Amino acid sequence: MKRISFFFISLLGLFFLSSKTIYAREAVISVVNPVRISSYTINIAESIKAQALVTRELAIPATWLITHEILENESALQEIKSLPQDHEIGLFLEISEALARKAGVTYKKPDYWYHPKALFLSGYTQDERVRLIDTLFSIFKERLGYTPTSVGSWWTDSFSLDYMQKTYGITANLMCSDQYATDNYQLWGQYWGAPFYPSKIHAGNPGTADNKIDVVMMPWALRDPLHGYQSSLYSTQDYFTTTEKLDETYFQKILHTYLFDERNPFGLAVIGLEGDFNPENYSEQYKTQLTIAKGMRDTGKIKIQTMKDFSTYYRNQFGETPQMQITAPDLLGGNTTTEWVNSPYYRVGLRYRENANEVTIFDIRAYDQNFKEPYYSSPNRDSHLSIVLPGVLDSYINPSSTWTIPLSRNDITFQERSIVFRSPVVIPNHIQQNNRVQSSRQSLSFLPWKYPIEGVELRAVTPEAWSVLGSNKARLFFLAGCGGLILLFVIGYKKQSIILALFIVGVFFIQGTDLYLVTPGELDALSFLKTKPEGVVLVPDTECLQCEYHTTRKPIFMVNSRGYVSLLSQKPIVYSNTVFQAQREEIKETLTKTNARYLYLTKFESYTEELPYSPGDSGVKKIFENANVTIWERE
Repeated sequence: MKRISFFFISLLGLFFLSSKTIYAREAVISVVNPVRISSYTINIAESIKAQALVTRELAIPATWLITHEILENESALQEIKSLPQDHEIGLFLEISEALARKAGVTYKKPDYWYHPKALFLSGYTQDERVRLIDTLFSIFKERLGYTPTSVGSWWTDSFSLDYMQKTYGITANLMCSDQYATDNYQLWGQYWGAPFYPSKIHAGNPGTADNKIDVVMMPWALRDPLHGYQSSLYSTQDYFTTTEKLDETYFQKILHTYLFDERNPFGLAVIGLEGDFNPENYSEQYKTQLTIAKGMRDTGKIKIQTMKDFSTYYRNQFGETPQMQITAPDLLGGNTTTEWVNSPYYRVGLRYRENANEVTIFDIRAYDQNFKEPYYSSPNRDSHLSIVLPGVLDSYINPSSTWTIPLSRNDITFQERSIVFRSPVVIPNHIQQNNRVQSSRQSLSFLPWKYPIEGVELRAVTPEAWSVLGSNKARLFFLAGCGGLILLFVIGYKKQSIILALFIVGVFFIQGTDLYLVTPGELDALSFLKTKPEGVVLVPDTECLQCEYHTTRKPIFMVNSRGYVSLLSQKPIVYSNTVFQAQREEIKETLTKTNARYLYLTKFESYTEELPYSPGDSGVKKIFENANVTIWERE
């Protein structure tokens, strides 16, 4: 009997040894140091040495993401090469003029070095991105002898990520956590504080098993679940710069929030500091934070892993992005609990008081694999970056849009594609009317993006046709043709005249019109506008015939055919140039005369429609913004 038992135990052991490795739940801190040479860097080699000294003293492995300038700086590179073997070296994907020159790419010289149109890969065409990436990876391999597997930047577009994964085998990307308005970078609606696989066409959208880039997105500078929604200063990175001058106790509270929630299959917190500061900076907050991480590791609470090691764990464990929940009491001492529910199909932010029959939902995002990133095909020519995932409810930009539900937290269940309420609830009109959801008294289900990936194609009269129609010769032919058709009709050739008229209209429709594009960003904006109260929408009476575009078709607003705004928002429109030409003191009165409640302004690559004066001078407030549209409402 003992022999039989031993035999079966041996077989069981062989089965587990031969099958995929099974990981227990892990809590991981990853130390990541992006290293660049900036205008305030005094001695980059000394800065790297001082930062590395802290990691050596505490025996902490770190990932160092280095820019092209570090690779070309001999003293800095020697410090990088002397790092311990358990450290990782990767690439920080910031574009400089020198790198662009080597890649044969025109540098988009900005007003400030950190402007997205110059700094990020998304500021360049797809062909230029490929050349920049190939040049950077080639230099890295030449200097260090191998190809890196971890990269990062404050925004890396999905086209570039997919290319680097397929060509160079990267497995991890450092990303910036959600922030609405910091450093010209607007990143809004991603997984809140949790890693994910990006979809193939949108780096901020979590990917599913059959539509993902096999790269783990790791969020930098985790936000306070409540206060970080309003300001990115309430984070593991900038807490000591807030009005309250918070200390390491607050830092530890944020770490605990993201590392130890047992409902999640793992916990991750990325900490670190950019490597371009003066050497003395690294003996302050940086050392304090790493000392805290060391203490947690030494007591067995966490592991400290490089980006590469964590991405290996994640990719072995999860075939697609898992659901993650982030829950915390008010870390500044208030009496509410904040919770974020991240699903591959939606994101919800809610707050409530324990044991109270009231839950307030303040953010809802709908994710879909067919929603395309604004900078996937089109280079960002703006000094701002705007990545905004489609919102169903957004109380940051529309504070009055929160939804208070008279139920306890235990009465609300978050399923894979829907939110279910134990008792019937009243769903606000602006949520019911959103085309991303289907609502009933007891559930809210998230629907697929209903438009094609590239956007909607609509037919409009070409500028050339309008030019011909506007000529005196065209008017003469038109009048003569009309007279001839009337004559045929009068003398009895009614059927023939109708057929001829239809033939002429058909020829014009084919020859005088073309297909134009309404981009996904505009479709999202118009879906939002449709949910707003009735009112006239003002659109500029302008065209941009020579504007560049890298989409499959020219955006329709470029030919000043704006009827689609009314068609898709179900609101009347009014064309106007006077509003944009008015004097400052006349702008409010001019806007009032148009009878418009909303202003719908587009932006695309190098083209931007803007208010002529500040919102205060114009008497309007912003109610929507993404990479392609800004919507204002008169106050």
